[in-house]
Amino acid sequence: RLPTEPPPRWFWISSFLLLLLGIVFFALSLVVGDPQSRMFLAVIPFILVCTLALHAYHLLHAGSERHVTEASLRESQELLQEVTDHVQEVVWMLRADTHELIFVSNAYEAVTGHSLREIRENPSSYKDLVHPEDRPRFLAKLEEARSTGKFDEEFRIVRADGVSRWIWSEGTVAGHA
Repeated sequence: RLPTEPPPRWFWISSFLLLLLGIVFFALSLVVGDPQSRMFLAVIPFILVCTLALHAYHLLHAGSERHVTEASLRESQELLQEVTDHVQEVVWMLRADTHELIFVSNAYEAVTGHSLREIRENPSSYKDLVHPEDRPRFLAKLEEARSTGKFDEEFRIVRADGVSRWIWSEGTVAGHA
């Protein structure tokens, strides 16, 4: 399967330069009188064309690997979405280093009263849902989870309709059992 994106600019420039060098050396091989130099100059275009072919193969191969990886990631995300669509609890994932939300299940809307569009447009807005009195403790526990690999906390959120609701959240950092 071929990559869907066009090759980067450096590919076209280096390919053109290799082709141009091949033409120049081939032309030189035609005008040089010494048979040994002629043979040397005639071999260089062949080497450059082989290099160009390897260059193109590498680009296509890298593109197809990326395509397979992206397809696999997409399948995993679809499977995760399918599984989480059938539970009433909010399933969410954060980046451990930035605490930015990278996944949230559809139950988020029912539990918080906020739309998924809102959280997807502003992935760190989940912090604003936490009740102001609980937010410092929540953020401290979230920071602590970076080193411990575990998050287990009960806190309040403020729903979109202004009603406070108690939430219990438990999780682990990927790679920590």
